[in-house]
Amino acid sequence: MQNLLIPWSDNWWIEKGKAWFCAGEIGALFCVNMSNQQCECVGWIPGCSVIQYRQYSNCIKHGRYIFCLPGYGKGIWYYDSEKSVWDKISINDQNRIWTCINAHVSDNSRIWIQDEYIGKIYEINLEQKVLEKEYIVPQYSRESVGEYIFVEDKIYSALGDRICCIDIKKATLNLYSIYGIQGRLHTIVYDGSDFWLSGYCKEIYIWNPEQGIKDIVKLSSSEIELLPDMQMPLFLTSISLGRYIWYIPFKTNEIIYVDKVTHQFFSLQIENEYQSYEEIDNNLINHKYLVEYVDRDRYIGIYSLKNQSIFEIDTVSLCVKSKRYALGTATMKILAEKCYEQVEVMSEKNDVERALFTAIFDVHREKKEKIQSNIGDMVFQRVK
Repeated sequence: MQNLLIPWSDNWWIEKGKAWFCAGEIGALFCVNMSNQQCECVGWIPGCSVIQYRQYSNCIKHGRYIFCLPGYGKGIWYYDSEKSVWDKISINDQNRIWTCINAHVSDNSRIWIQDEYIGKIYEINLEQKVLEKEYIVPQYSRESVGEYIFVEDKIYSALGDRICCIDIKKATLNLYSIYGIQGRLHTIVYDGSDFWLSGYCKEIYIWNPEQGIKDIVKLSSSEIELLPDMQMPLFLTSISLGRYIWYIPFKTNEIIYVDKVTHQFFSLQIENEYQSYEEIDNNLINHKYLVEYVDRDRYIGIYSLKNQSIFEIDTVSLCVKSKRYALGTATMKILAEKCYEQVEVMSEKNDVERALFTAIFDVHREKKEKIQSNIGDMVFQRVK
């Protein structure tokens, strides 16, 4: 049986040589052995369809529990890895798209998720498995909220041409207007003293709440110049690691990194990744890349939507290594059987569904051959 390339997700949780993730198009929780790079299905998330877009695509592990965070799903499901049972934290009964705020306090017992449509942020206590607090984020001319980061008990987020700051301890909210920028903001990252902001133009802003904009990095790249318009964020996300701030693109090929001291920017070319704008637009979920994980404060795991595989950036040596993560044969059979039971029509244009269809065919061919072999043995025994 041909293995399916690793499914995409919105994040991996890495712990003790294993990585946990919820697949973006498959309603199941998976676990990856980082040494042999084999991926196995842990279990099906209750109430999820086998194939459905972003029901649950983020996860966080706390102790023996793996929390599956919703995209279009309802509530937070969590899995007890010792007892192999599921339970649920109820938040909202409506189908909504949520944003996981990848921020948690040092004891790793709380997370925050945002309801994109009604502007609420929910604080979840992972230890007690309850919804603890709610925060209202003001809607600003119907602007979508960009990235969030957590700094010293405060959540900062990009909101139009402003930065929203929620003080978790005081339960207060402040808005900072950012003057001298072009367009809207989307990404935000903190380097230890200043914030780095980017949005819908070819500039990166280095900003401080007390001093305002301290510097502007202007991006002059032939790759970026190919963009037909700036109706979308230039970068999907930003990451601060070591000497550089890393920018992962939304619909261009180049990964940009900027020196924190000199503010000089560089681009990282990835082999076999070039696509035209139109080709990127036709990728699964219309993205170029997804960031799956940051490992040991050094390695960035990137999912290529073109090649449906993961490569890893070493942010110290500035080199790239392809990874061979793949679903194991047993997991392929589990997925195939589940699809056979639930899915009536599968899309020929969807690579995941095509691979599962092939797996279904292989499983049932094996069963047919086994039945025929058993019948042959029975006939042989009777006439012997």
